[in-house]
Amino acid sequence: MQLAEASSISQPLISKIENGAYEVDDARVATIAAALGYPPEFFYQSGRTGWTVCMAHRKRQSMPVKRLQAIHAQVNISRMQILRLLQGVEINPPMAFPRMDIIEYDSPEEVARLARAHWRLPLGPVRSVVSVIEAAGGMIVRSRFPSDKIDAVSLWIPGSPPFFFVSEAIPGDRWRWSLTHEVGHAIMHASPTPDQEKEADRFASEFLMPAEEIRPELHHLTMAKLADLKERWRVSMQALIRRAYQVGAITERQQRSFFMRMSQMGYRKAEPFPFPQEEPTLLRQVLSVHLTEHGYTPAELSRAALMLEDEFRRSYLPDMPEQGRHLQVVT
Repeated sequence: MQLAEASSISQPLISKIENGAYEVDDARVATIAAALGYPPEFFYQSGRTGWTVCMAHRKRQSMPVKRLQAIHAQVNISRMQILRLLQGVEINPPMAFPRMDIIEYDSPEEVARLARAHWRLPLGPVRSVVSVIEAAGGMIVRSRFPSDKIDAVSLWIPGSPPFFFVSEAIPGDRWRWSLTHEVGHAIMHASPTPDQEKEADRFASEFLMPAEEIRPELHHLTMAKLADLKERWRVSMQALIRRAYQVGAITERQQRSFFMRMSQMGYRKAEPFPFPQEEPTLLRQVLSVHLTEHGYTPAELSRAALMLEDEFRRSYLPDMPEQGRHLQVVT
């Protein structure tokens, strides 16, 4: 209905176009493109959209199917835009993303330990989840989702890098957890499984807090100690409480008691001692290469991405003034 009003094309005709029952001429494509805020060329591109592969998402509550479909469409469009921006830029990551189908392993925890070993992570906390992913060629995109019920979406189509879209509205501890949760999906779930959300959470727990390494630190817990451990391990206090119970450092009764105290203090909704989200840099480096080394202007890059320039700047160059200098190459 909104597209019909914006384009002055009748709703029945819009429906036929959407269902492939009406052949659209160039003039109508231009009209629809203008109404949607895309250049006409956007609608002529080819390529896989990702609907036939596993697209995973970490959401905190149920949401309408149409809203979830809109988010899937949003990340697919972003993925297609970024893939066009990657053309002409050679990326040689020092590591690679492994595939470890969960049905071939004993547990998500085993996969997490193997992933840490594959990426040669040292013992203890993961200093930067973003750095690990980008060193393996993963593309991370800070996103504005049209719902606060979804934290992250991942998509990995054969022949392209794995993509991770993470909400810009969530705190730093949930950012790291959601991102690691999606890494678990990318590694373990080439095909969906009935318990894939629980499996991805178990992967994240072991990846960020390896049981054998964190267990000695989780005995004799207090609220003050939880705050210190949050700073050290870069996960939420609630995640630490759950992990303490999982590894046998506290009893189920103690876990309930900690969560009751967290609720009484208002920490279940907003924890103290926040830390910032980690900063993705790989996409920014790609844009820098185009702007500084290849001599593209933002207008030229927007055309390459099949976007209108204003939207391209908002999405990919938010900190660059209209007549500003080129971005600096990130080293």
